[in-house]
Amino acid sequence: MDIHLKKAYEIHVGQGIDQQRLLDAIAAELGARGIRRDSYRLGDDPHIGFGELRLSEEDGYWVVCVDERGASFNPCIFTDYFDAVKFFIFELSGASAEPIWKNL
Repeated sequence: MDIHLKKAYEIHVGQGIDQQRLLDAIAAELGARGIRRDSYRLGDDPHIGFGELRLSEEDGYWVVCVDERGASFNPCIFTDYFDAVKFFIFELSGASAEPIWKNL
């Protein structure tokens, strides 16, 4: 079986994504859904966590985890931002992340 992952996902993998633009779009989408800003963290936010869900890029992987008192728990690791953002938004709002892609 020949899957051709790069070809199948070329829209998402291999393109340089402006990380700050992506994080701004995520924050705007979550705000529009009524998700409080203190329930999540994006990127390399230096604050010590108090149980927030965090999305960040680390060593080429996208990680969604819970931050609490300087430690990370329950990490979910993704190879591209597309799946990580969908998971992150679903975990916070319980709904699909489809509208966010219209803003990028």
